[in-house]
Amino acid sequence: MGHFFIAVKVGGVAVATLGFASFPAFITINDWIVFKDRITQREWVLLLLVSVGLILVTPQFSFGDSGTIGLLWGILSGFSFGLLAVVNKRGVQGIDAMQVHFGKMVW
Repeated sequence: MGHFFIAVKVGGVAVATLGFASFPAFITINDWIVFKDRITQREWVLLLLVSVGLILVTPQFSFGDSGTIGLLWGILSGFSFGLLAVVNKRGVQGIDAMQVHFGKMVW
C-alpha cells in the first residue's frame, strides 16, 4: 500500500491531502541537495510558509494521535513523490516523450 493511502486510512482524507500537498517543497529541497540547484530568497520564504502551515494543521503534537500519524504519512508521501519528480525530470532529459510514457506504462 502506498504512503498516501496509509495516510488516508490512518488520518483521513483531509489530513493526508494536506501532507501530500507539501511535495513542491520537497522538489525544491531535493533539487538543492542532490543537484546543487540554487534556491532563491522567494523560494526560501515559500518553504518556510509550507513548514509553518504543516505545523499549524497538525491536530496534536502527539504520536498517539491518528491525525498526526496520518499527516506524517502524508508528508512522507509528498517527499517520495517530490523525489520521483526530480529523478524523472533529470533522468529523462533527451529521451523522446513517447518512450518515456511507454516506459511508465510498462513498469
